[in-house]
Amino acid sequence: MPSFFRFPPELRNLIYEYISLDSGACILSSNDGRPSSPAPLSLTSRTVYEEYQSVLYNSAPCLTAHVRDFDFAHVIQFLDNLSEREARNNARNDLLGSGNLLMRRHLTIVLSLTDKCRQHLDQLHAWLKLITLRTSDHYRTSFQSSYTLHPTIGRAGSASTVAPITLMRIIDDVYCSWYLQTPAGPLKEEIGKACDCLGEAELRINRLRTGVTLASGPRMGGLEIF
Repeated sequence: MPSFFRFPPELRNLIYEYISLDSGACILSSNDGRPSSPAPLSLTSRTVYEEYQSVLYNSAPCLTAHVRDFDFAHVIQFLDNLSEREARNNARNDLLGSGNLLMRRHLTIVLSLTDKCRQHLDQLHAWLKLITLRTSDHYRTSFQSSYTLHPTIGRAGSASTVAPITLMRIIDDVYCSWYLQTPAGPLKEEIGKACDCLGEAELRINRLRTGVTLASGPRMGGLEIF
């Protein structure tokens, strides 16, 4: 790759940005909140990886976070790291007198659920409040969130699917204790998205158990199923 590094940094960053538009970025628990990319370019060398990593933090418009049993620690770490980078960029922009453009990014949460997930409902509630704050223009980067299910949920032979009774209790907690008691506004909308996703999980599991299509419950949010 020596010839690639003869390009000026501005041009290399432009190339990285174009690639990130197509490939997006993933946030995995194994990466401690650092985004990764499926783009082959990121595997060519450590230097390319480090340069591309900064672009993923700052520019990738679509991010996918895989979350198991409502453990959002790595996603929160990503947001914390992003806030630190934004603070440094803001300080540099103030010093140079340059602008600070706002960015809207899409964050898709892919949920994997087992019977342990009910033990971590407090983490789900904390996450919903946190991401609600990040949907505002108070931050340089705000997020449009959506929730979807891991493909193994409701699949025959899967050992990681939550039991129906556990899922029913979770939905009861989230819908009755959170959604119905939250005043109208961004937080209620975010809780509604989570309710929709959990309702889709219940529908999948019941289809597997009964072999028939069952009617789903009321939809409270804007779930985008992938």
